[in-house]
Amino acid sequence: MRDESSRRSDESSEREVGVSSANWIDPPHQRFGYRHVRELTRTVRVGRGHGPVWALPAQAALLHGLPVVCAAGEIRLGELLAACQVDSMVVVHDGAVVVEHHDEGVDPSANHLLMSVSKSVAALVTGILVDRGVVGVHDTVESVVAELRGTAWEGCTVQHLLDMRAGVRFDEHDMDDPTCHGRVIEWVSGYTFPTPADLAVSLPSHTRDWIVSLEKVADHGARYEYQSICTDVMAWVIERATGRRYADVVSTELWAPLGAAHDADLIVDSTGFPAAEGGLCATAADLARLGQMVLDGGVARGEQVVPEAWIERIVSAPESLAALFAVGYDADPTHPDAYYHDGWWVTDPSRGEFRGLGLGGQQLFVDRESRLVVAIVSSTPQRIDRRASDMIDAALVALRSTLR
Repeated sequence: MRDESSRRSDESSEREVGVSSANWIDPPHQRFGYRHVRELTRTVRVGRGHGPVWALPAQAALLHGLPVVCAAGEIRLGELLAACQVDSMVVVHDGAVVVEHHDEGVDPSANHLLMSVSKSVAALVTGILVDRGVVGVHDTVESVVAELRGTAWEGCTVQHLLDMRAGVRFDEHDMDDPTCHGRVIEWVSGYTFPTPADLAVSLPSHTRDWIVSLEKVADHGARYEYQSICTDVMAWVIERATGRRYADVVSTELWAPLGAAHDADLIVDSTGFPAAEGGLCATAADLARLGQMVLDGGVARGEQVVPEAWIERIVSAPESLAALFAVGYDADPTHPDAYYHDGWWVTDPSRGEFRGLGLGGQQLFVDRESRLVVAIVSSTPQRIDRRASDMIDAALVALRSTLR
């Protein structure tokens, strides 16, 4: 690892390439952009509060040379991380940090875009509010947000949002298509500022307008289809139910009690509406703290932050969710019991293996059986890189086997 002046020199030269508020999320600018979101678009602070930092103990483990067997053959862990363009990785085993890796030029204290791992955070906050009776999982969204009455969202419940079971039209199947909803959301939610050429696509003026304009194509609850907009609707419900900004709720209910070391950042649109579905930015170490809290049944620093019953729900979903997931486009025949529930991708409920996932290689992996948490922030040029994803999965298997 080079010294701090070398890192600053790297970042200065990288900035000269032409990164801007219109292109920072796209290659070749994404590596700089993911680590400098606050400079490139609108964000609000998610404060860590004034309490003590949750200091996870460190236990040295020389794992960069760990052999990992993947489709391309055997590769050492350190080489694999470079090949997958991993910016930072923090591995926590049985409550102790055993690996902390940061690529050259990466400041461990700088926030990194988490993309859709943000959804898992939103779901944890929802669980806290449900436990307090602020909102209920069976509440319909229009019963909380009056503006959703008479729209496609009427009759959709909070649980439908958490499980991606809304019946609206919102297409994220082809992220290489610039007109798909999953890409348009980058303009509407405030990630990037559209150029005149982009405006050839008809854009809603802000996220709330887009939410109310969507059409209904199925009964709510009848299907599973991954739709990022569901988490934005959940954020609207949270703001209305609490009477507070979403970022402030995340701060006081989760981020500060967690003992995070740094404030997080959250992207907002032109009206200040939060990009709850994928706009949270945090350090890999704080993401690892979040994962350890989840692994420990919602406890951080000896305090119950998220209700234990809410954590248990993640791996004890009704069988109907797995059946719906199995016929969807996210189905994976290697994980026949997999499902999406309460903002998490559950790959093996029997061993308590689940994760938060985000475009560009973001991941928070939790394995209860082996007491393993892995926080990964990356900057792959492709929004979805199957090869890198498969290699990371192989690395997680190798880490789990070795540390167990």
